[in-house]
Amino acid sequence: MKTLTEKSTYQDLLSAWKEVNDYGERAANAKAVKDALKKSNVTYRRVNTPAKHRAFYIIIKTKKRMYHMPFLIVEGSEGDSFVALEDETVSHCLTVLHSHAIRRYIERRGWKGTVEQCEEYLLDAMWVTARNRDKYTKEITVYFDNGVFLGCEKDGISHLNTYVSNNRLYTNQRLMSRKLQDNYEKLLKEI
Repeated sequence: MKTLTEKSTYQDLLSAWKEVNDYGERAANAKAVKDALKKSNVTYRRVNTPAKHRAFYIIIKTKKRMYHMPFLIVEGSEGDSFVALEDETVSHCLTVLHSHAIRRYIERRGWKGTVEQCEEYLLDAMWVTARNRDKYTKEITVYFDNGVFLGCEKDGISHLNTYVSNNRLYTNQRLMSRKLQDNYEKLLKEI
């Protein structure tokens, strides 16, 4: 099996992500997960799939059932990068949260925990975000925690390459961050 990286092709990442997704129910039904869910409604699980893809799952227990949110873990320039499928219904939009972006978030937000705890926090909290994609340049801006993840879309993959806090943004970037923050807060009120 060839090693997948944050720069792998769309087809390779999508194929591996689908395998990770298909394995999610088995990973969620593991004894360790069931024991963890007795103490909390949310747990995180890192496993290898039968095809040896590294996977990360956020597993949530509600009164009626369990849900799992799958991520494919791939090699990044500074550690683990995470691949998610954003929209399964219309087009298969893959997003890669690059390891460099995770490290910049840790550095620029003054994260006090471990890298693994930060990865869990980011992946858990980023399910509801406000995003802008410039239709001409394909630059992507995602508002998050008083700053933005910046990146671009290339070959059908949204790459979130770095994180910049609001106080370090250029004027036009700060205006976009503020607009996205307003959209995010409005969305949370509607939910």
